[in-house]
Amino acid sequence: MKTHRFELAKYFDPELGSAENIDIDWPNVHRQAGVEHIQWLKDQDTAQCQLVVEQRTDDPYTYVIAEIYSDKLANLYSLLWAK
Repeated sequence: MKTHRFELAKYFDPELGSAENIDIDWPNVHRQAGVEHIQWLKDQDTAQCQLVVEQRTDDPYTYVIAEIYSDKLANLYSLLWAK
């Protein structure tokens, strides 16, 4: 299964790696990606599309990424939300 990954937002996380829980800065994510964009992704079937929070060891940023597992949905996503 081919996975399509689209970076939606990134934000600086000063506690990256030191906190037990990951706090998502939703207001910042909504400003960067758009509330309608995030809601559209959340409305999709989780077997075909998921939001992923990614933290990299060499980077002080937290990333919010859309992973899409269907070519058809990835094409639709690109048409609706292309930047």
